[in-house]
Amino acid sequence: DLAQEQASIAHSQPRINNPTDRAIMLYRTPLRTQYPKADIHLKIVGDGPLLASLKKLAGNDSNIEFLGFVSDKQRNKLYAESRAFIFAAEEDSGIVPIEAMAYGKPVIAYGRGGASETVIDRKTGLLFQPQTADSLALAIHEFNDMAFDSKAIADHAKHFSVERFREEMLEFITKTIVDWQKEKGLEWVRPGTAKK
Repeated sequence: DLAQEQASIAHSQPRINNPTDRAIMLYRTPLRTQYPKADIHLKIVGDGPLLASLKKLAGNDSNIEFLGFVSDKQRNKLYAESRAFIFAAEEDSGIVPIEAMAYGKPVIAYGRGGASETVIDRKTGLLFQPQTADSLALAIHEFNDMAFDSKAIADHAKHFSVERFREEMLEFITKTIVDWQKEKGLEWVRPGTAKK
């Protein structure tokens, strides 16, 4: 199955910036020279002012494909059909790796920033450090010999869902109000209920 032989990778949708540049640099040299039999297809999603320079950097490598801006439907299809998602950037939130994990896809991520808090090393993906070409190449090579549980990965992503956030935020707000009212000697009346 082609999907099992290739690792398709997408990047943050809105704009291509230095993290993508780094991903191409990290991808090209050591992986191709140290692991020439690795059949990896890098798909880069997004557009922006660096697109032309990144295409130039990628050269004629047929394993690097620039898809430009894609619709949500196309993005979701890419997640669903990929084998893994590479996230070589350091970001505070790391929401894009969570999107990939929601599809049950393991994430190969730089082990700092938000990804280090959302990706469980060797369970929902692989974390690599330092942020070098050799380190990423080694992580990809190691990934190719590993098996991941897609259901466990998707279940883990649910910990970061909007529904869970809403529930926990409502619980926090309710507790804060109740505690404040108790401190002031006020009686708690749940909104939408009349006091009898």
